[in-house]
Amino acid sequence: MDNKTMGLSIVCVVLAMLLVFSFVNNSTVPTGNDSEIKKLKDDNQRLQGTINSLQDDNQRLQNSINSLQGTVQELRDIINLGKSTTIANGQTINQQAGQYNSWTVNAQYAGYIFVRIDSSTTNQNFARVSYTSNGGQGSHTITYNQRVDISSSGGWTCFPVLPGTVTVYIGNSNLINGATMTVTAEYWY
Repeated sequence: MDNKTMGLSIVCVVLAMLLVFSFVNNSTVPTGNDSEIKKLKDDNQRLQGTINSLQDDNQRLQNSINSLQGTVQELRDIINLGKSTTIANGQTINQQAGQYNSWTVNAQYAGYIFVRIDSSTTNQNFARVSYTSNGGQGSHTITYNQRVDISSSGGWTCFPVLPGTVTVYIGNSNLINGATMTVTAEYWY
């Protein structure tokens, strides 16, 4: 519990005690003093309004705390590369010889692109990732263009990425025959 919540809780308890004290005094005041009774009832009503207002403030603060904790957790996930976006999920593609398919990803954070050839009719597959980035907030432009030949199915190939527009290519290097493959690609950040 943070200091604001604890402070509001203490104020609520004090006001509740004052309300009880006011009620006790109200019940023991002689009936002949109507103006004093009215004053105590008005004080009681005012204190009850203050308690209700403080409880509302307390609930709003608790909602803000919960929202901030959610934001903190999301940022922790990003720092730990614990969030991902699926680019292709077991997608089947048919290609002619020497062709490729491409996907564009808006990478908001530094991270990794993972590519896997789940299955293929050829062992001459490749994955390539390219982008141009200023490295987030930096003044230097970074150009990246990396290709990895993939001869077998099932293993992941990993490419580092910086913030920017990233293009993922998956294709085949066949000279004559086309290829049918099933691919999976993910962006982790």
